[in-house]
Parts: sequence; C-alpha cells; structure tokens
Amino acid sequence: IIIDLKCDVIAGNHDWAAVGKLSIDCFNAYAKAAAIWTRDQLSQPHKDFLAGLPLSITYEHFAVAHGTFHQPEAFNYIQTVFDAQQSFAALRKLGANLGFLGHSHVPVGFFDTDPITYTLDQEIPVDEEVSVIVNAGSVGQPRDRDPRACYTLFSGDAVYFRRVAYDVAA
Repeated sequence: IIIDLKCDVIAGNHDWAAVGKLSIDCFNAYAKAAAIWTRDQLSQPHKDFLAGLPLSITYEHFAVAHGTFHQPEAFNYIQTVFDAQQSFAALRKLGANLGFLGHSHVPVGFFDTDPITYTLDQEIPVDEEVSVIVNAGSVGQPRDRDPRACYTLFSGDAVYFRRVAYDVAA
C-alpha cells in the first residue's frame, strides 16, 4: 500500500533487519523472531523497496530520520542531552532547524539551547531561533507507559502529540 501511495519513507532498523542490511544478533528474542518471520514473508520487490530506502530525508522546514541524525545507519537512540547534542550538529549540516525521529518510542522534544533542554509536554513550540528535535512517539509498543498510539502534528509554529486508544490485546 505504501509503495502504491508513493509515500516518502525512511528506513528503520527493523526494515533493514528484515532485508539483511542490519545484523539481528543484538535484537531481543521477540524482535529477532519478528525480523526472521518478516524476511520470510516479503516478496523480492518488497525486499528491494525496503533495501533502497534512504536513512533520512530533508524537506523545506524539517528533516526526518529513524534513530539519530548524526549516525542514522547505526540506529542509536536519542535519550539524553548528549545524544541530542550530536544530532543537533548533524541537523544543522542538513540545513534544517527542526528534526523528527522515532526509534525510542518515547514522545519527547529536545531544544538546542545552552544547555540543551527537553520536554515531555504535549505541545512543543517551534521557531527559527532554537533548533528542535522531536521524537514522534510510537503507534505500537509505547515505552512511556501510555498504551495509546501516539502520532505527531506539525503546524508550522508548534508540534503536537496526539493519542488514540486502540485494542492493544487484538
């Protein structure tokens, strides 16, 4: 469906694992089993699609990557201000002031202030004065103890986290 919609898509660690571009040796047992199962389910055209995805995309007002901007191929997490500091430098090199990530499954915003700060607020202000990196949260497997799906809206002057309940058990 994504291919038919011609959506912009970036590679994630499970995408690369499913096509053999990333070792699953360090995956936990569930993630390893999922990667192997997925690998066996994919057709060759779908494997080719996943293998050809870029690690980041830069748009006019923001950039996106899965784990970090400074080493997207390593699929590391941004969980501390030190992690964020490295990605802010890379984000600037991409020519962006706002960056969206996933991977940690925790909705959070980091601000490139002195010192770097962060917020767990549901609304994150955005302006041209301060660079911001936002982890968009997660539709599945939330790691912030909120079982609802999380998605992010960007209005131009703010980023908003939104939650939607769904049948987790199903």
